[in-house]
Amino acid sequence: LDRAAIKAVSQWRFTPAHRAGAPTMVVTQSIQFQLGDGRS
Repeated sequence: LDRAAIKAVSQWRFTPAHRAGAPTMVVTQSIQFQLGDGRS
């Protein structure tokens, strides 16, 4: 991955998710990265 993306993600910290004020068991997060200008 691009260094800026790696640097950004490495600074993330886990925070437990809550739904309606109660902890939830599962959260799915999709992340899409595009490196460069997107042209092949």
